[in-house]
Amino acid sequence: MPQRPYRPRPIPLRSFAPALLAGLLSLGLAPREVAAPDADVPLLPAAGVPAPTVAVADPQPATQGPALPCDGGEASPLDVLATTALDLARARIAYNSEAFSDCSGIMHRMLGQVAQRCDGARTPSPEVARSSRELAAWFDARGLLVPVPQVEDADRWLVPGAITFYTPPRQRAVDRVVHTAVVVDVERDDQGRVLGMTLFHGRQPGTVASYTDWHRRDGPLPLGNGDEALFAVAFAHPDLALDAPALRDDGLADLGDESGATGF
Repeated sequence: MPQRPYRPRPIPLRSFAPALLAGLLSLGLAPREVAAPDADVPLLPAAGVPAPTVAVADPQPATQGPALPCDGGEASPLDVLATTALDLARARIAYNSEAFSDCSGIMHRMLGQVAQRCDGARTPSPEVARSSRELAAWFDARGLLVPVPQVEDADRWLVPGAITFYTPPRQRAVDRVVHTAVVVDVERDDQGRVLGMTLFHGRQPGTVASYTDWHRRDGPLPLGNGDEALFAVAFAHPDLALDAPALRDDGLADLGDESGATGF
């Protein structure tokens, strides 16, 4: 039987946020400051392909806060993703040059670090969900995939550490996902609208896994990746979603001790 296409339900994302927040609170999570990671992720052998063109500085130490979920309380999930992306960029891994060097393979390298180093990670193994399409389906089956059919929806959910999924422009469905990336930086205007973002991802044949910053709101496909449309976002750890405007706008503190929601 043909697989039934995924179609986002026509509900405002604002109504989705309280359930997501309640799930966060049921895990005992709350907003907190991040500390600098003390990670030592080995670099992979250089593949002999030119280095990425987007310059990204080393992650800077952050203010010491309560115990964090990664590296024995010394790092946040965002620290882990940021340092792993930087190490992979320095390794100059050519697309499809070795195992786990396509877009979903690079994603699994990053998710694997979160799974190994962070308590509470929500990530699948490559044996369960190897491709970008299978990754999207895995998050979707657990209520952890957030469709962003309009650019205004993306404004509410795009934050550093978000996983983005892409489809052809007129085929916005989980079973049409063709690419995935991690958001490492978001540029907003004074009204909170996302003007652009920087991604880290395995890109395409002839390139290395690297940072790209051409994903603009005013592009032919708003915040898209070339000819691929932004379809949905997900988070590998609940802490990564805490800074999303969709959660802040609905008031984390106002939910008190509510629990029992699905999703995060």
